[in-house]
Amino acid sequence: MEPPWAKKRRKSVLAQPNSQPRPAKPDRLLGATGTFGSCVPAAFAARIDPLHAAIEDRCVLRLAYRDEAGRTNEREIESLCLAFRGGAWTLDTWCRLCTDFRNFRPDRIDAVVDTDERFIERPANNLDACLAAMRSYYAGMD
Repeated sequence: MEPPWAKKRRKSVLAQPNSQPRPAKPDRLLGATGTFGSCVPAAFAARIDPLHAAIEDRCVLRLAYRDEAGRTNEREIESLCLAFRGGAWTLDTWCRLCTDFRNFRPDRIDAVVDTDERFIERPANNLDACLAAMRSYYAGMD
């Protein structure tokens, strides 16, 4: 099922003749070129594009997520960017449950709910802080 903000975005694009979907902002799409719909298979774009829209609109999302072992849990997150690392796409977020940065693989997200809340990035948990934390984490894997 399509998240509500994706439908609103599509309607606003369809209502404007000769309009194109907003191009993806490079600072929020690490490892991608162009819009997701033009560089990945349609089924995957259908999963990623609503997440990208939520990043652009700073939506607080509630995810039902399966971990590597298949256990499902629910998280409320502030989406910061989509990144391609280690051969997989990840949604980089500030997780309100853990009060820390977390990565979620889109292929393990079972459900997404827009909470209708918008978040304001703060220095301690904005995109720059997230990327610094990820660089630090991955540096130890060399």
